[in-house]
Amino acid sequence: MTFVFAVTAGMFTYACSDDTEALRSDGPSEGGRDGGNTNGDRPTVEDASLHDGGDAGTDADSGDASDDAATDDAATDDAGPAHKIVVLRVGELDGGSISPGAGQLFLDEYELGGNTLVRSIRLPTQVNGDQRAIVQTAAPSQVREGAISSSTDGRSVVVTGYTGHSDDATPPYSSAPSDNPRVVARITADGSVDTSTLISDSFAANYVGGAAISGNDIWIGGNANNNPGDGPLQYLRFGNSVAGGATNGTEVVAPYYAHNCVRIFEDQLYASTNEWRIVSIGTGLPTTGPQVETPVVTDPIGASEFEFVDLDGKPGAERLYVAVDGMGVNAGVPGGVRKYVYDSKSKTWTYSTTFRESLNSGLRGLAAYKEGDDVIIVATTTDGDKLVRFVDPATGTPMSTVIATAPHGAMYRGVTHAPKP
Repeated sequence: MTFVFAVTAGMFTYACSDDTEALRSDGPSEGGRDGGNTNGDRPTVEDASLHDGGDAGTDADSGDASDDAATDDAATDDAGPAHKIVVLRVGELDGGSISPGAGQLFLDEYELGGNTLVRSIRLPTQVNGDQRAIVQTAAPSQVREGAISSSTDGRSVVVTGYTGHSDDATPPYSSAPSDNPRVVARITADGSVDTSTLISDSFAANYVGGAAISGNDIWIGGNANNNPGDGPLQYLRFGNSVAGGATNGTEVVAPYYAHNCVRIFEDQLYASTNEWRIVSIGTGLPTTGPQVETPVVTDPIGASEFEFVDLDGKPGAERLYVAVDGMGVNAGVPGGVRKYVYDSKSKTWTYSTTFRESLNSGLRGLAAYKEGDDVIIVATTTDGDKLVRFVDPATGTPMSTVIATAPHGAMYRGVTHAPKP
């Protein structure tokens, strides 16, 4: 069954589906080599009117569709309201972009009990005092940008991008940060967007990675130059550009592979890198460097967003889920969600299986959480056309559901949990 509801503000029809099918799952024998950890490290608003003119705001393009089937993998829990996630959308509802090379950004919030679009938060494309514009490379580019994350207190989400863009098809990442600073947007539950955090002295003329935030401390990833102080993970203070403040970063990791997704679990900093590892960075939340990076898993070729999940409520995680885009299929690492299980005896992470939405699909964005005895994973496809939900059940057959399909000419990128009030 497919629900279709009109988004009047954008003259676009979103398709949300509750079609649930048995998940394609590959075990270690057919989904890639065993990926044990070599070091034993265990990681312990209401809708508002649409704001025209590119200003930040909350779109009134929510739908009222509901999943009356109450499917086997429904996200509604007796203990409280259904979980909500946000997905980063690049491009307008009608598929339009602000230039051939740059797309406007939106955070689409979904309630997973009925796969319902709750609201869309528009990020700014114009400067307003200390608040800067933020854009990313226009769809359908599959450049490795767009990773997002939730704050340690769960009350905000951070998105990275570029402060400027060309009027032609030149992608915004092609200019060095000294000419086109990278920007971190912090979005809170009331729809407020703050884009006063910049970095202009680090990274190469290449795509920006994701960021993580704890209080006023921010860590941002990217592509490094081979220059001292120019490493692929930098530390910033929130709002550093206010009143003409310095927009320099502090190097946390020495020049190395690009860092694509940066996240925090139990007050420890982690990242996915273009060496295709998930790594822990230093101890805790380091603000100086260079720090030592310790591999958690070393085999997820094409890794982007990832999430640790605590199953027993005690310190540490028992599951790790990693979105991989399929570039490693010839090496035995097909696209999908790679699941790792922590072995408390050997103190290693071991590859378990890969969940796939289809035989040919890879994934980039990913968020995961425990619901009852199951784990719910929400992900975006590599080409950005679908937002998909997986259920990793404690018992029984894994299932998958397409939550939403991106508007023509737009695409989905990162996924994380919706901010709490």
